[in-house]
Amino acid sequence: MRSMISVSLYLCLSAPILNAQVPLGIAGLPIGTYITVEGTPRQSKYYNFEVDVINGKKLNETRYLAVESKLELPWKNGERYVLKGYETMQMIGSPPALAEAAKEMGQPVPPLTSAGWQVYYTFVTLRVIPPSEK
Repeated sequence: MRSMISVSLYLCLSAPILNAQVPLGIAGLPIGTYITVEGTPRQSKYYNFEVDVINGKKLNETRYLAVESKLELPWKNGERYVLKGYETMQMIGSPPALAEAAKEMGQPVPPLTSAGWQVYYTFVTLRVIPPSEK
């Protein structure tokens, strides 16, 4: 009986999500799509990879990705790499609901985070093709 309840709950919660549109990532493709990006590692506060080719197509403008991986990334700045993986996203920062709830309860409004309330995209690397193997 217990497993039937959990399955029913899962189906009820998942059904609306299955019909929703998947947001687009920085690459311009739906989040979770397996893609190939080519570019150069560049460290900054917000990203660590500059992309100029996506799925074999040269871009008009460079795009910047925050790349994460459980793989060892043997990067050298300035060298080109091909990464295969997918984009994912999460919300970061202070949601407006925190301030509204605090006001409603007569409590001080919590300080906002420096990030504000925004979508944070990451590229999850499943495969790295170093320059020597291209």
